[in-house]
Amino acid sequence: MPEFLFWNEVVIPLAGMAVGVILGLPLIKAIVRRIEGRPTAPGSEEVQALRAEVAELRRRLESAEDVANRVAELEERADFAERLLTQQRDRSRLPPG
Repeated sequence: MPEFLFWNEVVIPLAGMAVGVILGLPLIKAIVRRIEGRPTAPGSEEVQALRAEVAELRRRLESAEDVANRVAELEERADFAERLLTQQRDRSRLPPG
């Protein structure tokens, strides 16, 4: 058997398969990550921390909006009470008759 047949039929196909596996595995892993929805960036822990911080800030914003609504309601009540007191004072200043 000539030596070139060994290279053409065994070594070159094996080398091609090895290169294909070496280059294909990272590509396959990236595709699997994309399908599963996992982040592909190496800083995925940072991304998760930022998402948690955003969720906390949203919760705080909702709480602040609730407090603002309550303050507005209290302002309305205080204005109403002031109007009642003013009306009562005006009635007492008027002469009877």
